[in-house]
Amino acid sequence: MKVIPFGKITDIITSETHFQIGFKTWFDLKEYLMMEYPGLQDESFMVAVNTTIHQADQNFDLSESDEVSLLPPFSGG
Repeated sequence: MKVIPFGKITDIITSETHFQIGFKTWFDLKEYLMMEYPGLQDESFMVAVNTTIHQADQNFDLSESDEVSLLPPFSGG
């Protein structure tokens, strides 16, 4: 599983992180990330798993081959 930070989240998680640990759900991975990177607790973000975007407060299943992107709020024009 690969976790990729974007935007201001890269100030907390500075590079792509690969996990050999098999997190079964987003809440399992999120709990680990919040403990490993405490600054993440103060950030609001969304989660993209492969090409599907989820709210960070919703649980969903993960697989070992997933690419998980942490997306901070963004605006565009």
